[in-house]
Amino acid sequence: MQALLLLLLLLLHSPIRRSITSSKHHRLPAPPPPSPPGRLPIIGHLHLLHGSLPHISLRDLAAHHAHGGLLLLHLGAVPNLVATSPRAAEAVLRTHDHVFASRPTTGATDALLYGSSDIGFAPYGHHWRQARKLVTAHLFTANKVRAYRGARAEEVRLVIAKLRREAAAATTRAAAVDMSEAMNAFANDVISRAVSGKFFRAEGRNKLFRELVEANTRLIGGFNCLQDYFPAASSRWWFLLRLLGGNSRAVAEAHRRWDDLLETILRDHEATTAAANSTMHQHQHQHRRQQQGDFTHVLLSVQQHYGGITRDHIKAILMDMFGAGTDTSSLILELAMAELMRNPQQRAKLQDEVRKHTPEGQEMVEEENLGNMPYLRAVVKETLRLHPPAPLLLPHLSMADCVVEGYSIPSGTRVIVNAWAIGRDPEAWEKPEEFMPERFMDGGSAAAVDFRGSDFQFLPFGAGRRICPGLNFGVATVEIMLANLMYCFDWQLPVGMEGKDIDTTEVVFGLTMHPKEKLMLIAMPASGYTAATPHPQTKPSSRHAALVVSVLIVICPLLVLLLLAALRRRRFGTITASAAREALLGKLPSPPGRLPIIGHLHLVGGLPHVSLRDLSAKHARDGLMLLHLGAVPTLIVSSPSAAQAVLRTHDHIFASRAYSPVTDILFYGSTDVAFSPYGEHWRQVKKICTTHLLTNRKVRSYRHAREQEVRLVVAKIREAAAAGTAVDLSDLLNSFANDIVCHAVSGKFFREGGRNKLFRELVEANSSLLGGFNVEDYFPVLVKLDIIKRMVCAKAQRANKMWDDLLNKLIDDHVANKKTAERDGEDSDFIDVLLSVQQEYNLTRDHIKAQLVVMFEAGTDTSFIVLEYAMAQLMQNPRLMSKLQAELRTAIPKGKAIVTEDEVKSLPYLQAVIKETLRLHMPAPLLVPHLSMADCDIEGYTIPEGTRAIVNSWALARDPSYWESAEEFMPERFMEEEGGSAAAMDYKGANFLYLPFGTGRRICPGINFAISSVEVMLANLVYHFDWELPLELADKGIDMTESFGVTVHRTEKLLLVP
Repeated sequence: MQALLLLLLLLLHSPIRRSITSSKHHRLPAPPPPSPPGRLPIIGHLHLLHGSLPHISLRDLAAHHAHGGLLLLHLGAVPNLVATSPRAAEAVLRTHDHVFASRPTTGATDALLYGSSDIGFAPYGHHWRQARKLVTAHLFTANKVRAYRGARAEEVRLVIAKLRREAAAATTRAAAVDMSEAMNAFANDVISRAVSGKFFRAEGRNKLFRELVEANTRLIGGFNCLQDYFPAASSRWWFLLRLLGGNSRAVAEAHRRWDDLLETILRDHEATTAAANSTMHQHQHQHRRQQQGDFTHVLLSVQQHYGGITRDHIKAILMDMFGAGTDTSSLILELAMAELMRNPQQRAKLQDEVRKHTPEGQEMVEEENLGNMPYLRAVVKETLRLHPPAPLLLPHLSMADCVVEGYSIPSGTRVIVNAWAIGRDPEAWEKPEEFMPERFMDGGSAAAVDFRGSDFQFLPFGAGRRICPGLNFGVATVEIMLANLMYCFDWQLPVGMEGKDIDTTEVVFGLTMHPKEKLMLIAMPASGYTAATPHPQTKPSSRHAALVVSVLIVICPLLVLLLLAALRRRRFGTITASAAREALLGKLPSPPGRLPIIGHLHLVGGLPHVSLRDLSAKHARDGLMLLHLGAVPTLIVSSPSAAQAVLRTHDHIFASRAYSPVTDILFYGSTDVAFSPYGEHWRQVKKICTTHLLTNRKVRSYRHAREQEVRLVVAKIREAAAAGTAVDLSDLLNSFANDIVCHAVSGKFFREGGRNKLFRELVEANSSLLGGFNVEDYFPVLVKLDIIKRMVCAKAQRANKMWDDLLNKLIDDHVANKKTAERDGEDSDFIDVLLSVQQEYNLTRDHIKAQLVVMFEAGTDTSFIVLEYAMAQLMQNPRLMSKLQAELRTAIPKGKAIVTEDEVKSLPYLQAVIKETLRLHMPAPLLVPHLSMADCDIEGYTIPEGTRAIVNSWALARDPSYWESAEEFMPERFMEEEGGSAAAMDYKGANFLYLPFGTGRRICPGINFAISSVEVMLANLVYHFDWELPLELADKGIDMTESFGVTVHRTEKLLLVP
């Protein structure tokens, strides 16, 4: 047949050649890329792609003939640029991504995918941008991927149960499991559930979908469609090309079968929607579909919003989901298991990790456990490196002439990126042919390398505009299944077979690579890991355990009294309003497990911002969740739209604060600017802060005090550097921040008298008392009883007494010196100013003391925490430290005593480092609770008057739906010069993704004061010194463990050697 094909093609040589050379060639500015010899008439280099493994043929050709990782092949009448090195891939997929963002038209994709109107194969243009936006904004957001964790867990449970049954029924150890079949069925069932909302195994349609996915892979992949390589001739000689090498009939049949199945799914969903609309309010139904619906529901619900998206377009996108979702996950799982069986040492290491970090007695690994399994992630990465499911990324197409690495690439050139070859490039990888997950672990040569398209030696999912949008979905599916296979079973090979007998290189090529032989393994239930016991509740911290115990001790004796009081209120009909309020609150999403009396308090761990983020991920809708904390209903806000609704749209309603006996004691009846309830008094003290104490002019007036403190800190560090000793930066920076505030408040530093330590101790005491979830705040009825109030508020009373003595002395000193009557200018301190406006604003002495306490608290903690975390992050990221030092040392003349405040304003990377530190480590991760003063509607829910609202700004700033690489320290995201995704964001409350200081009426009025202190101190620390970890910490690194109060602190001191 091949001889007949060549003969007929030679007979057609002249007409075909005329048809493909009829267009005029224009002069190119540079030479073409290198090309191998042996190009034949008509077929070009097609004969060089021998065998079923073109990725290997292309790698071998490139090794002999490529330059700079680029090689030009003429496949039939189509020029193909082959990229086989990281540098070449970066040039195509990043530098010239806008030129190579399109796809070539092929007969198979046009016929199968409704005119190539899907995401994977659509040519670049308006339709592709719309479809891509639809998929990334609605189908594959981080929230949506998390929403399917239940489906993944259910399917994992079924696979594990089936493997256990087969293992129990086996009469010999030779009863092996077909892992290829099991993993393919698992991946297909998970994607079926995501696409259509149900599994098809019960109907038998799962096998049909898998057959069609395999048909697509075979028909679209490889170099097997002559029409694709003779496009100009196919219109005139289609009958011969079809006869000789076409697959049109098979494509048409596959498309027909797909269309029948997808049409059935769409009609089922439309029928369900119509039935629901007859019994459910339209808005409620649309909300349910978008938040909880499967891909089909979502696509149908947003179809009108994306004008031009037709029914065929939806089918094309769904077909993509089935194909990519099944093949990618099943292949990675199968090949990961194959590699682990070939490498028993790595398998044992992975099993040790999985079993160590899964709570004892737990039936299965859950997705919450995966965060503590870095070796699992390394195994997945290494499998993707050696065995990318699509070894040749889908072909790109140049839309204009361009010059790549010195070579001219004309418009219309196809580009093939050989991701398989790049992942095994010996110049980029140590021992590239070996399975070494350790390379991706901390300390490994590829520890910082990830598969998200920014590292061009590792491109299993592509990069740039055409990166696979579903990679998070695929990886989540792989990780949970692989973890459970390792946790629940010990594995053996069939009798007579050894690990070296598993051949992972022999594969059959299509759109994806498939092993030739099925992977047959013997599963044996692991001893001690088979009990189907419920997942034990995570143990609360000692503080919170003590809280629950103390609650019960206090409440139990009074429970009878409370019940009698409730019965009395019911008897007199006074709970009607309360019942109506409970009915409104009952409509809000809320986690299960609410206990009598304490409500959901037991679900809040030692780091409440983390606990609330995790609870919201499971139970919130539209970023809203209701927790009953003791007797107090609390609205948890964890999405930008919900935060905007509370802090901007309904700011006038949520502008108040909840009553707290602790703040009442510490802040003289909560008369300060932070905790005071909304009203005339709060408006007066806010005005004092914004127009007298913390104006830009006033903040600038303290610059000399800041610079004087900087000099002292730099001098102390120089002494330590000369002695070669480590510096306790935590203590040094805390002292610096406290001394700055002391000077601003009282006009003098207290370090000489030793009172600075007393102020710092009191600030720490306040932070401990104000932070967390305290008994007295969540059982307000009990605190009305004087005996209970004395019991739970004793510490606050003692702290207030110490504050009162200190502040009275400071105020008395100022009154005695008669400074107030004469001065309210730039040199005046906070006490001067407050005394000077006391009569105008009807302030009592207690009001003044309340403002001073909050200034000490907020002014010390904010600056110190940001500085400490900034230095810790820079030490963990030496490249970023070097980049910041280079900026400072280039802009600031060498030998300066200190960097001044005027100079730091022109340092954009310094500003970006501070912004990124505030994003990851905002001092107050939970904004001070708000209190609603009237009923209002938010995101379709009615929030009754008197509801507390906690905005989890920490969770907002780490939401992977909105932040790229959300857990990574990346100041570049805030750099305009580097095209950062957050370059336009600031911390002044305009963007609801980023609220380190809050927003609206209750935004922190001292932002400029804190930032000025941070900027000048951090600039000098980095400008004057190179830093190292002490020898005893060099191997362990910096411990970033946190402890929670009103602010979040690192648990360990930051010790560094200058």
